[in-house]
Amino acid sequence: MIIDHSLVTTLSTHDYSRLHALKTTLTSSRHEMAGLVRRKLTSAIVMLPTDIPSHTASSGKRVRFRVDGGVSLERHLAWQGGDSSKVISCSEPLGLALLGLAPSQTLPFTDESGRTRRVTLEDVSFASAAGKDAADLACAGTAPASDRPNFSQRLGRRMAKWLQGRARTALAGLNDSLLSDIGMKRSELDSIAEALLAPNGAFQPRERK
Repeated sequence: MIIDHSLVTTLSTHDYSRLHALKTTLTSSRHEMAGLVRRKLTSAIVMLPTDIPSHTASSGKRVRFRVDGGVSLERHLAWQGGDSSKVISCSEPLGLALLGLAPSQTLPFTDESGRTRRVTLEDVSFASAAGKDAADLACAGTAPASDRPNFSQRLGRRMAKWLQGRARTALAGLNDSLLSDIGMKRSELDSIAEALLAPNGAFQPRERK
């Protein structure tokens, strides 16, 4: 299957982390879904759920689409499965292909039978709360007001972990001489990455002698 790598998709931090988890279960490099997951992870724009454009297909939203130019279908996009006439799981080929698309974008995917199909997103709207996974609804910005503080706290912790990982990777890419110039040792990178994002800015570079 040939994938258009110029096609830019947009993922929420929630969907991005779920794709990372899915990637670990798809170990075969020949697995068609593994290739699509890698393509999504490496080329997508990643945004907070509250910043995702309303027309972007993300978990917790209702999508209208066509497969191979057929009739328009509408489904809820979620990480948990359900009634196939109402819900598409993002961990299945069609749901994965739709994830992150904007209206009028088309993406090829391989279905469960091994057949190459093409899905075109037509429209996106917020899903109703009935029968939906609460975490998916929360990440789409539709959680009840009483649930939002807890969700915000969870999202804050998740973003901190993600940013810490990015900071650790960036620092690890510096050679020992550059690290020394900014007052760091390679053995300190884990604690430094955590401290850089601490509310009180706990990390203080060592003074050079």
